[in-house]
Amino acid sequence: MKLKIFLHGIDLSNWHPCHNLRLAPFLVSSDVTDAKANAEGKHNPVRNSQINLLRQEQISDGFLQPRLAGIYRDLITGKSNKKWNIEVDFEEGRRKYNNDAPSRLSCLYIAENSEDGRENIKEMLSNSYIFKVRPIVIERVFMADRRWLDAYFDNKKEIYIKNYWEGKTYDKKKKRWEYLLEGAIEFIDKKELEFLREFGAKLSN
Repeated sequence: MKLKIFLHGIDLSNWHPCHNLRLAPFLVSSDVTDAKANAEGKHNPVRNSQINLLRQEQISDGFLQPRLAGIYRDLITGKSNKKWNIEVDFEEGRRKYNNDAPSRLSCLYIAENSEDGRENIKEMLSNSYIFKVRPIVIERVFMADRRWLDAYFDNKKEIYIKNYWEGKTYDKKKKRWEYLLEGAIEFIDKKELEFLREFGAKLSN
């Protein structure tokens, strides 16, 4: 898998990934970022946070990946809590049906390097800029059909969560696979990086 090229979407108005990519051409998932704390057993990954605390909108030591950080920001500013509650439902389901899989709360999301992959990212993140990336560190990886998540958004059936974490296909005619990655991805296209560094949001914005 390390040799394959994938796609990753970034909202250029989100200063967090833009700032990190100005420093270096790669992103690291939040639960593997603090290597020293992990080695000393002091880091408390989001994937291990107590579900009841997450439902109370409390995040203990640990970091959310940028997309989830945006959802959490909307939550604490009073804009919306539906997406957050759904993500907590899926996190609880991960622990029940596939505990070794990456957590949606702290992973990096990548898609196949294809037209279907591009369409998938556009449907997930309509205002994102799409980059070509290569996984360079893989701690955990899981492939899921995100349409189970979409279905659950409209109709909260436990079977949708179960099917998602069991890696089942939602619709064989229109697959929407997403890869959840705990690890690191390298941004391999210099022109794409230059565009982000010029037009992406800055820390001071």
